[in-house]
Amino acid sequence: MKLTIYWRSESKIIIELRLIGFAQRGLLATGLMNPNVKVAAQPELDESGREVGTRTMSELPKADFNLELMDKDGNTTSLEDLKGKVIFMNLWATWCPPCIAEMPSIEKLYKEMGQEVAFVMLSLDRNFETAKAFDKKKGYNLPIYAPASSLPAMYQSSSIPTTYVIDADGNLAWSHKGMADYSDSDFKEFLNSLR
Repeated sequence: MKLTIYWRSESKIIIELRLIGFAQRGLLATGLMNPNVKVAAQPELDESGREVGTRTMSELPKADFNLELMDKDGNTTSLEDLKGKVIFMNLWATWCPPCIAEMPSIEKLYKEMGQEVAFVMLSLDRNFETAKAFDKKKGYNLPIYAPASSLPAMYQSSSIPTTYVIDADGNLAWSHKGMADYSDSDFKEFLNSLR
């Protein structure tokens, strides 16, 4: 077996990522990637995966608030400081095309609901300056953070973007792996129902 490695210029890679992002934004615009927020009655499965009942909102797992965050200005806060609010937490990175593709819908959601919902855009970039520069360049002004402590186990994901929604009672009400269009009206209604 022969392994051949082709070196490509950095500019070609950037162009390819932009094309992928453009295609993914087009997919989001179709509405096929709207988040499924029907979590009030989640199926409860037995060991074999067979549905045995439904889980209600009162049976949702408690969120882990043991997460320290560093904001754009270098100030440290924690998820604990947001307790009692609905929290929209998105794990993302600037090198992730699906993350970039969903950003415009998150920005729209933030502009519409940023007073009622706490947004935590948790950058997983190795260099937080890269995330801050990206946010500024795109003109988003989203509340971006870097982890200032280890991620609790319940927020460790094998893929990004990953989004978690914590309700005002401190329950992990919803999670989603992959990109989505968060400007969807059903998603906004869902967030409002968690207050």
